[in-house]
Amino acid sequence: MFMDSIISDSNSIFKFLKQLDLDLFLSKPQFNHVNQFLNLMIQENYQGKISAVKHCHRTSFGRFLTDSPWDEEAISHQIQTYVLSCIYQRSYQTQQPIYVMVDDTTCVKTKPSSRATHPIQGCSWHFSHLHHQHVYGHQFVALMLQCEDLILPYQIIPYEKEKQSKIELVRRALMELPKPPYKGYVLADSWYTCEALLQTAKQVGFHYLGAIKTNRIILPKGYRPNGIQLKQFAKTLSLHDLDLVTVGSERYYTYLYKGRIRGGHVVQIILSLPKRLLWKKKLYVVL
Repeated sequence: MFMDSIISDSNSIFKFLKQLDLDLFLSKPQFNHVNQFLNLMIQENYQGKISAVKHCHRTSFGRFLTDSPWDEEAISHQIQTYVLSCIYQRSYQTQQPIYVMVDDTTCVKTKPSSRATHPIQGCSWHFSHLHHQHVYGHQFVALMLQCEDLILPYQIIPYEKEKQSKIELVRRALMELPKPPYKGYVLADSWYTCEALLQTAKQVGFHYLGAIKTNRIILPKGYRPNGIQLKQFAKTLSLHDLDLVTVGSERYYTYLYKGRIRGGHVVQIILSLPKRLLWKKKLYVVL
């Protein structure tokens, strides 16, 4: 227990945890541990080390994190229910769309020694787009919900490649979402744009907006039944086929493709490139 700290009702994190009814799922010592740790994490000089906890012996706190019996799924469900309530209520009030933002991130760890008897549980090798190489660590798939200026984390799911794919993780998370009151959009990068998630988003009442790779096969008139890759199709376009649009201080040449892609889906694809880079770089592609 945190013997030297007094948790006050005026503490905002304490009141938030009570609002979530987490004290129904945690013992009083467990609840105090969670409250103290969250207060620690928001401090400017926190570096993610257990040794930074001043009011509890490190062994005691480590035991709480690894061995203390508490229902993680029930607590996650409470938090997700609260997030859904906030976002969907905002959508009802404002009649604005709900956005589901999907991405992943890797928490890089030190590569274990070949002689290590207890490597860090759950760590593996993952490709990092930030580092442009494979790195060792924990990878998480995150879903954020947004309505207007309200953005809240909905699910942060540990990814273990031996158990299931990232696509399956996201598909299951999307299936749990209620239908949006007005419009809803799933936003993702090219890694997640696939037939399974297109179908799932449609099934739960969301539109799908995502980047796609330029080797994607489309089926415009004149290129059926085999189709043509987007990057090859882009080479057939002339300036007369493009529209010039302005976004902020930047100007873009764009082309809107409406039609089918391989797999049978009817989609709209926007090919775009800054005017200053026309034909010098790969096109940006959005589905």
